[in-house]
Amino acid sequence: MNSSHPWDGQIPQANTDSSRLWVALLVKPFILRLLYPFSRVSGTLARMMQKGSDSIACNGLNHFLDCAWTSGNPSQLGAFHNVPNLLWTPFAMFNDLRYAVRQLLKNPGFTAVAVLTLALGIGANTAIFSVVNGVLLRPLPIQEPDRVVQLWETWRGEGTAPVAWPKFIEWKQQSQCFEAIAGCNWGESFVFATGDKPELIAGRAVSSDFFSVLKVQPFKGRSFRPEDPKAGAPPVAMITHNLWASRFNSDPEIVGRTIQLSSKSYTIVGVLPSGFQMANKAQVFVPKIEEGELLTEREDHSYQVVARLKSGKTFQEAENEMNTIAARLESQYPKTDKNWKVKLVPLREQLAGDLRSTLMILLGAVAFVLLIACANLAGLLLARTAARRKEIAIRAALGAGRWRVIRQLITESVVLAALGGALGVILAHMLIGLLRVVRRDLEAVYPWNVSMATPIGLDYTVLGFTSLLAVLAGILFGLAPAFTASRAVLSEALKEGERGTSQGVGHNRLRSVFVTAEMALALVLLVGAGLMMRTVWKISEIKPGFETADVLTFNLDPPQAKYPDRNERTRFFNQLCERFRNIPGVEAAGGILYLPMGGGNSSLTTKVFGRPPLPEGQNAPNYRLVTPEYFRAMGIPLLHGRDFTERDTTNSTLAVIVNEAFARQVFPNENPLGQRLGIGDGWSRDADYLPREIIGVVKSVRQMDLTQQPAPEIYVPHSQSLWFYGLNLVVRTKVKPASLIPTVRNIVRELDKDQAIGEFSTMEQIVTQSIASQRFNAGLFGGFAALAMVLAAIGIYGVLAYSVGQRTREIGLRMALGAQRGDVLRLVLRQGMTLTAVGTVSGLAGALVLTRILRSLLFGISATDPTTLVSVTLLLAVVAFLACYFPARRAANVDPMEALRYE
Repeated sequence: MNSSHPWDGQIPQANTDSSRLWVALLVKPFILRLLYPFSRVSGTLARMMQKGSDSIACNGLNHFLDCAWTSGNPSQLGAFHNVPNLLWTPFAMFNDLRYAVRQLLKNPGFTAVAVLTLALGIGANTAIFSVVNGVLLRPLPIQEPDRVVQLWETWRGEGTAPVAWPKFIEWKQQSQCFEAIAGCNWGESFVFATGDKPELIAGRAVSSDFFSVLKVQPFKGRSFRPEDPKAGAPPVAMITHNLWASRFNSDPEIVGRTIQLSSKSYTIVGVLPSGFQMANKAQVFVPKIEEGELLTEREDHSYQVVARLKSGKTFQEAENEMNTIAARLESQYPKTDKNWKVKLVPLREQLAGDLRSTLMILLGAVAFVLLIACANLAGLLLARTAARRKEIAIRAALGAGRWRVIRQLITESVVLAALGGALGVILAHMLIGLLRVVRRDLEAVYPWNVSMATPIGLDYTVLGFTSLLAVLAGILFGLAPAFTASRAVLSEALKEGERGTSQGVGHNRLRSVFVTAEMALALVLLVGAGLMMRTVWKISEIKPGFETADVLTFNLDPPQAKYPDRNERTRFFNQLCERFRNIPGVEAAGGILYLPMGGGNSSLTTKVFGRPPLPEGQNAPNYRLVTPEYFRAMGIPLLHGRDFTERDTTNSTLAVIVNEAFARQVFPNENPLGQRLGIGDGWSRDADYLPREIIGVVKSVRQMDLTQQPAPEIYVPHSQSLWFYGLNLVVRTKVKPASLIPTVRNIVRELDKDQAIGEFSTMEQIVTQSIASQRFNAGLFGGFAALAMVLAAIGIYGVLAYSVGQRTREIGLRMALGAQRGDVLRLVLRQGMTLTAVGTVSGLAGALVLTRILRSLLFGISATDPTTLVSVTLLLAVVAFLACYFPARRAANVDPMEALRYE
């Protein structure tokens, strides 16, 4: 029986207007010839348009093509075979999407698992990328940030150190590569009187052009002027937008208002814009008064310096010029400037600090998680497309080409990815909130640097990244199943009851490859997480050199305006500590300038009287100011000699206590007691510093970090210091430290009602916080590794479960022929554990290569730590065995009679 084409014979009468008919007759053939200049296709289309223009106008091009597609004339279909593949019109796209959604709704279980799996992978990637975007990619809230650099001093080109103020002045005068250079201190605390409750707020003293270098325009008022830092100038201050809003209720008349900071009156001249923030959360800025010793003290490396490059000047030109200036100053001041160079660091790099490498490693880890999720979904889709082989074969028999099948399956994958991406955004928002709580410094990247506000969250860049990631993931996990399904053998696929064909074998092999890849990637992540967790454990085992239990600590910074004399300051701290010691349950009380693990440090040039000068590198030990009984309060053993007492004053012999590391380095095989040291602490300006007698030796402590070996240190009585400092007070108790906080507050208020108290903490909290970064990294890495392991376990479970379902008839036949349940159990377990073994070997090889990247984050172990490698391999093997066991038990429970009647 001959079948006619819809364009043969009589043309149906179109119920349409003449304009649509003319469009059909003239415009569409022209567009089709323009879009598809292939002779065979365009000729076929032209002939079709001539014969069936009314039909096209009436029913639309896509309907016409569908009619041609199913018309049944092989010769015409052959000529027209590739046209629908090329012509993916919006209507065709809509049809593909509608069909994809319908297919996914028909399988809600599969859809839910696929969307959740993708959401976990995309959500984790989005959360980490949001941090990377905020820290490394987002433009800084200043003008032309790429031209701003931070200047450091470096001794012999090693490490970095803060800058001495006289050098900053000389750099400013001699440099030609910068528009401007500005300096500031590391930060200070101000007693801010608000009613009856004074509080400590962070602040900074800056040079007059500090905000000009950053090109930060005040929200209200003005910035500092060159005359503001001069001695005798009226005290002025600038405040942050946050302080203005929270403490002054956004008073529009704030400019010109007077406030009390540390018992001194300041006039507010400006309010900084919203979002500007410094590393120490400074809320008040005052001019750095340039007078007296500040202008001559070349050994006081205590200041930060930032500069803005002139237009047309390069980073390298500026660094070369600064080192030329450093060489000039070295010849001019050989005593203090010898071997000191200058190092420039771009502001963006300075802000990121150590977070850059950490974030890149974490971003790589979550990329592995997404790859595992994609491999898992590819395996699920392979199983699903295998079940749809007859449907796909029928579509192909009716004329659907390979690209048409691929396009439809890829569309379904992209729809899944879009749903997973939408849910992933929600999960990412939750994870970002958790990250903010766990590691607050992500809101303001902190190390010792100038910092801008760095909000971490979902913006257009992050959402664009998520959208692109979802599409790429959909294509990635959908390609292999789509291409495999498009190669269907029609004669085999259409056989009723066909099982175990070559296509099925090919599917199984490909799924096995995906599972093996999942296992390998999961093992790499597990090894990385194991190494980082072992690092945290190693650090936690280190003894800091002092007792952390039951020690309460807080900061006090008496205003210099109220306590201008050092004797008054000493009397205040001595009286305070004495009252603390009288509290029931208190064993000892003392104070120190820089608390161990608190982040602060200072070093001063030191000489030993009667000896040759100390070698360079040993002549500047760490410098600590302490009160009597500090060592007892901290549980630091006194090894030799005596402790400081209240009799060590400016009228007595200048005293010093050294730690064990200093005594071992400077006085090997000698008794250091009675030796005299000269310290450049301001007591003398000539070559012979005033002598200080060593009266004791204490055990060395890890001052800066648990991972750093104790450094040589000298301790000086707070009462014998010329410099004005606040102190961190420590109180050792026999009761819970928190229970003493109200009593401590009352004692401070009784002694000085205007004195503000810093935040209370315990030494246990401070030490724990010192390794918070390592804990954070290990926890995040461990979470990603656990997620990867679960996904890998689901993958191997799915492969075996599908395999058992496919082989039900074979298993029944084996059992009917005498195979025992144990034989079937071993058969399936062998299949699963073989995949696990191959993946494990591949993963170990990859881990040995990739975990070398983690070296910068490890401590106390190597990147090839055998304990970690063996432990995580066994863990993954156990999880894989459990994932294999349930499909194996299901196979072992197959009823032979039922299996033989299967299909």
